[in-house]
Amino acid sequence: MITEIVLASRNRKKIAEIESIFREYGLGNIRLLSLDDIGFTGDIEENGASFEENSKIKASVPASLGYYGIADDSGLMVD
Repeated sequence: MITEIVLASRNRKKIAEIESIFREYGLGNIRLLSLDDIGFTGDIEENGASFEENSKIKASVPASLGYYGIADDSGLMVD
């Protein structure tokens, strides 16, 4: 059985990188989808107070549409 998970991103390189990690760990039964793949065309406002909060905000979008959602936010910090 294939499990579909949506990475809350449109970045094809990031999606390919995570798919590669899944395969490396024997998770070939996971199909990773993008926001584009599920037809989400809106913008996600990342207004959290931390990288973790922004990741949760992004992951909640596909989850609200009935998908398993994951996200990351590596962010950029400059003094």
